[in-house]
Amino acid sequence: MQKKHIKSFFLCLIAALFLTGCWDEQNINDLDIITMVIFDKKDEEYHFYVEVATIQTARQEQGNAQVPMSTFVHARGKTITEARENIDRQLDRPIYLATVRTLIITERAAKNDLEEYLYRLRADPSYRQKLLLITTRDEPEELIKTEPDNNMLVGFSFDDTLRSTIDEGQAIKITLNHCFQSLLSKDPFLLPCMGLFEDHIILRGYSVISENKCSGIIPVELSKPIVYMLGKNPFWHYRVPLEDKTVTIRAELQRKKIKPKYAQGKISFVMKFDFKAIVEYFDIMDKKPLDKATEEAIKEKFKKILEDEFKNTIVLSQKSYEIDYLGFGDEFKMHYPDEFESMDWDKEYPKSSITMDFSIDLTTEEHIDFDPS
Repeated sequence: MQKKHIKSFFLCLIAALFLTGCWDEQNINDLDIITMVIFDKKDEEYHFYVEVATIQTARQEQGNAQVPMSTFVHARGKTITEARENIDRQLDRPIYLATVRTLIITERAAKNDLEEYLYRLRADPSYRQKLLLITTRDEPEELIKTEPDNNMLVGFSFDDTLRSTIDEGQAIKITLNHCFQSLLSKDPFLLPCMGLFEDHIILRGYSVISENKCSGIIPVELSKPIVYMLGKNPFWHYRVPLEDKTVTIRAELQRKKIKPKYAQGKISFVMKFDFKAIVEYFDIMDKKPLDKATEEAIKEKFKKILEDEFKNTIVLSQKSYEIDYLGFGDEFKMHYPDEFESMDWDKEYPKSSITMDFSIDLTTEEHIDFDPS
């Protein structure tokens, strides 16, 4: 596993250097290779923490091997420009940013300074636009003390954790390029919020960004419908109570459709979701196939769980935040472009009627794990 992450580091480094024309070994040695940047604001000062990667030779059982190591450099300033210049002064060589894997902005900085920071990122061609921007509630000093497994760089570890969660259908993907588009349009969007739990890097939830400011954070426990609506190939496991038994199902979203309607000055949406629910675990003594009545009972119970989860998500968006970070405006604009342009969507969205329709295809064709206990 360690070799995999070392290989990943070298491949990323080589690709970045090749694409920018800086692929001479001497040039590599003349650069400070940055793999992570944390931006913070505290006590009216701006702070930058950067991870500087180095390649060192480590003695292992099979002989000497090159492994990525890193150090963190911290600087502050009364302005973002001053803080950045102070970082440059602490480093002996020019900064190389094409190898950055993780960009983190603290929640307190995102509340008032996200817009300026995004404009600065947009003006700097050194950063890759496929980067994933992350927010955090944790203190930067705690994040940089992280000791990832397999000698991974901290920046790589945050990026790998988030991307693997996205690939598994458990998170939404928001790239730096998406942030730049929202910066110009001022459309609301979500950013993943990450942090540490018992020294492990975890996804804590999503920061709600409106008017290019952080308005709050949605806990990961409430994010399932968000991932179903905005994610790619999403699925979750559910424990469905059935009288004195419990059924564990894997719920995969097969199709989704959001249909807007505009009539007599009123906006409404019907959300239709088709789920495939696979029964994976059933804690009963009887190992016979599930009968029709039991299957229907499971479907009804699961449908009620989905209805409650999605309703809470819509209420949170419309009533608590009053912000359309779920993309309803895009659907409405597509069907009613003229009407959309003539209205104030920020005022109309919270008043919109949103209903849900769930179709569940329950299958027991997969192997069911019955627990006699």
